[in-house]
Amino acid sequence: SISIGGYGRSAGGRKPLLYEMNTEASSVLAIYFEGESIKGANSNMLGQIREKKQIEVDYTSKNTVLENTFEIIDALFERSKTRAIGVGVPGVVKEDGTIYNIPNITGWEGLNLKQILKKRYEVPIFIENDVNLTAIGAYFSQLNEQYSDVIYIYFGKGTGSSLILNKKLYKGAKNFAGEIS
Repeated sequence: SISIGGYGRSAGGRKPLLYEMNTEASSVLAIYFEGESIKGANSNMLGQIREKKQIEVDYTSKNTVLENTFEIIDALFERSKTRAIGVGVPGVVKEDGTIYNIPNITGWEGLNLKQILKKRYEVPIFIENDVNLTAIGAYFSQLNEQYSDVIYIYFGKGTGSSLILNKKLYKGAKNFAGEIS
C-alpha cells in the first residue's frame, strides 16, 4: 500500500506530495528443491527476506513430495499478504506449469504443479526449472552490467545448464534449451 509521507520542497509552486510505499503490506514466497530438502523464503516487496524455512523431503512418492511442498508453503503463507508463489523444480517446465523430465521426484512426470498450487492458494503461481532460476538470479545480481550472454552450468545431484542470451532467459521451442545430462 502507498501512503502520503509529507511534502517536499517547492521551487516556486505548490509543495509536492511525497508518497511512501509500505513494503511490508505484501509478500512473495520462493520455494526451491535442493538436495534432500525443500527450502522456502518469504520476502517483502523489495525482495528482503523476512522468514526462511527448510524441511527434509521424502522423494519416494508423488503425494509425499506434494504434502512436503504444501507444508513449507503453509508455514510461510500469509493469507492477506502473499501476492505470489514461485517454485524452482529439478525438471523441465512447460508454459502451463506441467513438469516433465524430472528424474529426482518420483511421480511428478506430467504433473501440472502450477494448477495444483493455484487451486489451493488462489494467488499467481510461477513454476520454473531450478537451474534457470539460479542462472537468472546470478545474472541479474552480479553479471548483467558486464555481459549480455551467459551460459550457466550446474553439477550437483544432477547436471543442468541454462542460457541467458541478449539479457533474457532462452528456453527454446520446447523449454529444453541448455539441458544437459
